[in-house]
Amino acid sequence: MKKYNVCHIIRKSLFICGFSFFFLSVSMFFTSFSALADVTAEVSKLSVTEGGILDFVIRSSSSSNTEPNIIPLQKNFIIKGRSKSAQTSFINGKVSTFTEWRYTISPKQAGRLTIPAISVGSEKTAPINVVVSKTTASAGGKTAANVQQQAPLSASAASAASGVDVFIESAVNTKKVYEGSQILYVVRLFSATQIERGTWPNPSVPDAIVERIGDDLTSQNTRAGKTYNIIERRYAIFPEKAGEFKVPVSEFTGSVLTSGLSANIVQVGFGALNAFLNPSEPVKVRSNEITVQVLPKPAQAKGKWLPAYNMSLTLTLKPGGRGYKANEAIEAVLELKASGLAVALLPDIDLPAISGVRIYPSKSEKTNGADKSGMVGKITKTFVLIPQKAGVYTIPSVKMDWWNLTKQSNDTAATKAETFTVQKADIVEEE
Repeated sequence: MKKYNVCHIIRKSLFICGFSFFFLSVSMFFTSFSALADVTAEVSKLSVTEGGILDFVIRSSSSSNTEPNIIPLQKNFIIKGRSKSAQTSFINGKVSTFTEWRYTISPKQAGRLTIPAISVGSEKTAPINVVVSKTTASAGGKTAANVQQQAPLSASAASAASGVDVFIESAVNTKKVYEGSQILYVVRLFSATQIERGTWPNPSVPDAIVERIGDDLTSQNTRAGKTYNIIERRYAIFPEKAGEFKVPVSEFTGSVLTSGLSANIVQVGFGALNAFLNPSEPVKVRSNEITVQVLPKPAQAKGKWLPAYNMSLTLTLKPGGRGYKANEAIEAVLELKASGLAVALLPDIDLPAISGVRIYPSKSEKTNGADKSGMVGKITKTFVLIPQKAGVYTIPSVKMDWWNLTKQSNDTAATKAETFTVQKADIVEEE
């Protein structure tokens, strides 16, 4: 048995294809079978959380251009998107047709709501009852539409309980920090539909340093029966003042393909026609504001206030051998690395003076990296050492006090004192 299908994607009015004779033939079939119309309706699910999304589909075995009367539907539901398609099938010489209207709807309130009977010409659909439950609040009293978690970092299944297509989750790794120490902030943009375009700026806030950690991470996850594409971003935030701190919201603004239309996309080479056939709708979602208590630095902290999870100072001489000669250059590389601090918060580092050795700064690099604790600030400075004569020289230990967040106590990072021997130069040049 052979089957031949002819599909026309239609939105608001029929798309007239260039093959006029073929379109005329299909139109004759539509007219011939309009008397056999049978209108049905279905919904994607019978229960939803308040503010959630449903797909409501009306199907008619008719090619009539009569549109459904959806005014009664708007009493209890918000219409967020709509589309229309028509199909004609030829099977063993017999023709079957249907027209389908698809609506993306959201309930206006909780309770037992009825999708009323919808008229399509002289036909009517049967009413459908939907149970709309109250949105579950998170531990912080926030709604499930944009769930946030304080600690530990993890995605919340409640965020998708309402069935929405696009939403943002946010979380922080702690509810209390010292001033100047790191808040690890994670935001995740969930999308169950195709994002066509949009802007998602990095958050900013007065009296704090906000640094992006790494590149976007992408993944997929299924929530409440829906598959979502996820984009994750991580930030390190360093509040500069003690007191109540509001972590900035993350906001995405853009447009997405209207829900339920991805299967009906027709690829054509004209932008205007694509916009006509592939309708999109604007979307604006944001995370909830998170409050963190910022504590003043401990009274027992000494030196410059540098709260970190780990800090190290290293000194390396290049070349690494012991065959140094007077008046020849030796490279000394001094590196400071702090886990849990941005490089902007680190003090400058320098070599102490060494009697009999001239020291010239060569280059300096300041970078931000990442590890399991979050931000890693690093300063690397290179110096050129010129010993003036043969002898034994010592570079004293370079030290830096810092506050160990893991031990909750003062700590010190230090290089080892570096001793090196310098031989006489092959050719002694007089100054």
